[in-house]
Amino acid sequence: MRKALFVVILIVFPVDVVAFSPEVLYLAADSLWNEGEFRAIVKLVNEGSQEEERSPAATYWMCKAYIGLSDYDSSVFYGERAVKLAPDSSYYHLWYGMALGMKLSQGSGLGGLFRAKKVKGEFQRAIELDPTNYEAKFNLMQYLLQAPGIVGGNKDEALKLAEALKEMKPALGHFAKALCHQVREEYAKADWEFRAATAYDSTNTEFAFRYFYFLLDREDFSRAEVVLEEIEQTDPDDSNILYQRGKLHLFSGKDLKKGLDCFKKYLERERLPNSPSWAAARWRMGMIYEKMEKPDSARVEYRICLELEPDYKEAKKALKKLK
Repeated sequence: MRKALFVVILIVFPVDVVAFSPEVLYLAADSLWNEGEFRAIVKLVNEGSQEEERSPAATYWMCKAYIGLSDYDSSVFYGERAVKLAPDSSYYHLWYGMALGMKLSQGSGLGGLFRAKKVKGEFQRAIELDPTNYEAKFNLMQYLLQAPGIVGGNKDEALKLAEALKEMKPALGHFAKALCHQVREEYAKADWEFRAATAYDSTNTEFAFRYFYFLLDREDFSRAEVVLEEIEQTDPDDSNILYQRGKLHLFSGKDLKKGLDCFKKYLERERLPNSPSWAAARWRMGMIYEKMEKPDSARVEYRICLELEPDYKEAKKALKKLK
């Protein structure tokens, strides 16, 4: 449906009009974003405008697209330009902060301390410009929860912000509180908040998957299976269900062959944006073969994993251990 909408937009409006009109650009780029067509967004903007004459909206979409492509250097570049072109845009500051955060997660050397503080500052600025920007509040909450104190992390403040989010967006607020309690190792409270979040919004598979991961870490395999079945009822075409079911078999140690079959089927499906890589699936298959006491088959999977992603640390360690 969204792809059809994008085609209609390009038929009605020339590419240069799409790139220069914020309203039309939003319709086209948002359609592509929701389909995971990040390169198409870059192509759309590049074909419709020159670098020096690019609008704030077009620059913002370049920032978002490069985040989707995991090119965080380019994303930071365009995010910085977007906030300079439109310094009063809450969402431009939000996405610039997200780009900086993604770049930071790759390792920043000596500049890490400055960049970390800038991430927090961009989220705070986004909230100052628009106090109703719940996405900025959620991202700030995550920063406060995960960052060390030296760069402004504060778990107590994160929990307060999560509580405030609950007044704006109940489901998101409960989800935020679940993450806070999980980090604080208050697992009973985290479990309650995860259940509340999924009860408020039963169609949000992100909430459900995070609850599934929580239960998997707690080795509550029976309840994890129930959550996975509920996700499948909501979105049966999500290939990540196959991957996570494979993990469930792997971690529980039950029906390991079924776990292998899940990963094999996952490798046959189209990979969705932000879903586990093919290399990750091969690594997990190697782990299953190890549990099945088939080291030769495990070696094969680890080697395939490293062919796909040569720097896959876990596969390197596992292969070295088997030699």
